[in-house]
Amino acid sequence: MAAAEAADLSAQGAKAFADLSACVAANGSLLATVVVDESGSLQQTDPEDQRVGGVEAAIDALAGLESSGGAELRVEANLAVFGSEYTELVAWGSPSGEHGQELLDAASGELPWHDGGRLTDYRAALREAQSAIDVRADQIGGPTCKAILWFTDGKLDVGDEGAGEATAAAREELCVPQGIVDGIRASGTTIIALALFTEGAEGSVTEADREQLRAIAEGTAAGGVTCGTTPIPSTSASGAYLRADQPDALRRLFSGAGALIQGGTPAGSVLCPGEECTDGVLTFPVDPAVGSVRLIFETEDGADPVTLVAPDGEETVLAAGEAALPAAEVATSSRSGLFVTDVVPTSGAAYGEWRLVTDPERVTVIDLYYFWGAELAVDAPDGLVLGEQSEVVVSVHGPDGTALDPSLLSSVAGDVLVDGEPTEARAQGDGTFAVTVDLSGGEAASEIQIGATVSATSAPNEIALGPVTAQTTLPTQLPPSYPTLATSRLELEPLVGDEPATGTLTLTGSDRGDTQACFGAAELAGPPDAGALSLSVPECVDVPAAETVDVEVALTSGHPADGVVTGSLPVTLSGVDAAEDVTLAVPVSSTMSRPVNELARWGIVLGLVLLGFLLAAVVGWIGRRISDRYPLGPDVRSASIPVEVTAAGVRRAGGGELVRLDDFGQRLRQPHAVAGFETDGLAFDRYGSWWPWSSLHGRVRATSGAIVVTDGKHAQTLDAEAATAPVEFPGTQQFYLVVDPAPVPGASAVADAEGLVTGRIVLLADTPHGIRPAVVAWSEALRDFQEWASIVSTVEGARAARAAAGVDAAAPRRRDRGSRSVRGGRQPAATTPADPRTRAAAVPGGDEPPTLLGRPDGSRTSVPPEPGPGTDRPASPRPSDTRSAAQSPGATDDGPPPSLF
Repeated sequence: MAAAEAADLSAQGAKAFADLSACVAANGSLLATVVVDESGSLQQTDPEDQRVGGVEAAIDALAGLESSGGAELRVEANLAVFGSEYTELVAWGSPSGEHGQELLDAASGELPWHDGGRLTDYRAALREAQSAIDVRADQIGGPTCKAILWFTDGKLDVGDEGAGEATAAAREELCVPQGIVDGIRASGTTIIALALFTEGAEGSVTEADREQLRAIAEGTAAGGVTCGTTPIPSTSASGAYLRADQPDALRRLFSGAGALIQGGTPAGSVLCPGEECTDGVLTFPVDPAVGSVRLIFETEDGADPVTLVAPDGEETVLAAGEAALPAAEVATSSRSGLFVTDVVPTSGAAYGEWRLVTDPERVTVIDLYYFWGAELAVDAPDGLVLGEQSEVVVSVHGPDGTALDPSLLSSVAGDVLVDGEPTEARAQGDGTFAVTVDLSGGEAASEIQIGATVSATSAPNEIALGPVTAQTTLPTQLPPSYPTLATSRLELEPLVGDEPATGTLTLTGSDRGDTQACFGAAELAGPPDAGALSLSVPECVDVPAAETVDVEVALTSGHPADGVVTGSLPVTLSGVDAAEDVTLAVPVSSTMSRPVNELARWGIVLGLVLLGFLLAAVVGWIGRRISDRYPLGPDVRSASIPVEVTAAGVRRAGGGELVRLDDFGQRLRQPHAVAGFETDGLAFDRYGSWWPWSSLHGRVRATSGAIVVTDGKHAQTLDAEAATAPVEFPGTQQFYLVVDPAPVPGASAVADAEGLVTGRIVLLADTPHGIRPAVVAWSEALRDFQEWASIVSTVEGARAARAAAGVDAAAPRRRDRGSRSVRGGRQPAATTPADPRTRAAAVPGGDEPPTLLGRPDGSRTSVPPEPGPGTDRPASPRPSDTRSAAQSPGATDDGPPPSLF
């Protein structure tokens, strides 16, 4: 088994996982999209579809994260693939329960088939994944953490094998400052690149390709490769890169990513038995500063169960479920040989050397993760005072919220950013860090952003813990010698037409004496057609001690407009005996709208309603004509079978099996859905009313003008003369009986007594799996059909109607519009496709009908073998031949036909 490279996680990648873990802890919400490569190179790099197990492990890890957070944590995931484009397989939902099972089913059932893509377009993967996250984040509302778990096995390739101008342009689009990758980072989404880069195999990639992928995730990589703005701004999310050199490491790689998201620190991968695992026994320490330990391991088939032994000698066999030891609680989950075991110390007996005992005769790969469980608190005990230097304190707390005992740590290090700038963090004796924030300059901000990162090693075994991070925003305040603003933002009333938008800015004087506030020129932005924007405000106002002063502000524009106005108003405050003035930028906002002309407004409303109705009608009309078609496809065949029909049943004219393999020789060769087509002397088209939302219906007629009767669900014909018959799309689920308008001359007395009708039955069948299934299905359907008496009656009625109307039996019916559509015809009852076998099965009562596929003595015969490629078949009766096959010259008689009656 190969090892996954989680232990080689870079410092940037470790910080990215720490930031994501801290975000989840703070916001209680995570959206994680799992995006999987579907390029054709997977057939070489992952021929056994090991990525399926990896994705399953990732889903299990997300479900474990959701479970660990209880009701306070919301985790949602979706599953998608990418090649030349992004395709979502499963929509957003919980990784647990029914939706979690849907994700797992899609991973095992659909991903193996997604390995034929021609391209590996990183742009499609990242851009569309971010779009999916944004849409879902807007739907659920509130702050949420976001991550893209992005799996690929290949280099960026948009059609030139990754080496041409098109790929270079795509790389530029991804990595240019303010490009695709910078946009994703700025939105707060963590890119976790999970790579399968095999060594030496077909489809393997170069070291430069590997570093390019790392740079997309982390910003920088070896060889000076960069992507996006570097270093990544503190206000943007950084990413992480993990890789496996062999596909059998993918499950542990994905599962390890889940451990990192939860705040784990990788401690390495160990091969058992091996140098660090003598006789299959791995020893690992647990110190008092450790919150928990996770073991991810994969066993070979047939290996002995793995046993965990605590420092006090108590042991448990690791299997799915929970176990309670005197020293710790142990919880294990497993899927197809991949085990994830969490060990949570519950007493001092847990601290010391633990042992994991594996089968010494089988290979086991173990990934070890330590969880600190610490959280950071950032605070300014005396506030951030403008014009002065203030102190910010970063403290480390345990899972129970109490300050962490520094004696439990062998070392601790902290880094602090103040508004994105590195600032010296001074370690205090109590395990905290202090940072000086200098706000003594003339320019001031109303708030300061603080970012802190702390890493440590435990005592006495120096186990690496962290990093843990925290991001917070602290408000600023003025010294007591200055006047203060009642609000930090000036929100004005709406600006309607030519009327100004007004507002009030309230100042409160200092207790120490009289002060003053002066106002500069506001910087404003509004709709382009608003013209010049102006904010009317006094130049300066005096603010008496301990009193409030209301300053009236008015916003005007050059022209009425619709939109929003934003900007800032500089306010310079002078203090009592202060060394310098302080200038604050007060945000200003308002909305603009034009005066309403009621007559014009209602005219517009009416026009929009009519336009909406018209557009909906056009869309409905077009939609019905696109959707209500014959979706035949390339495998649809037709058969024309000479038959004799009586009230009791149907048989093949001339004897033999009613439906034979060689009947289906006519391939329609329709590459897509069509509005109409012709085959075997029948013309199929569709019709409907003028109403744009009404469905179109299919119908069929004989090009020779013959009678056409079908087993329609609601009707057998569309008119009394049976010139047309209803068709239920796609037309392959009913038969079409074509009969001459006049009885066959010279029919026998027996035939007359039976009410014999001679003609031909036309069948359509979709044959993607060969002709044989269609022969069997149609044989059973015609055998089980119970309404032949009604069919015969309909034919006799049509003949009578034609005789009364003087219709020439030989004259073809006129078509009104070409070969693909016919106007007119009577409107039938609404029809829906129905399998004739299903309807026959619903007929109640009666003995089992005699078989069509057998000899008269009752013995069954097998279906003749299907003709192979290039084999000639006997020609089916063609529509131009008005005689039945029984009357055709050269017809043979193999004995009496199988009987239904």
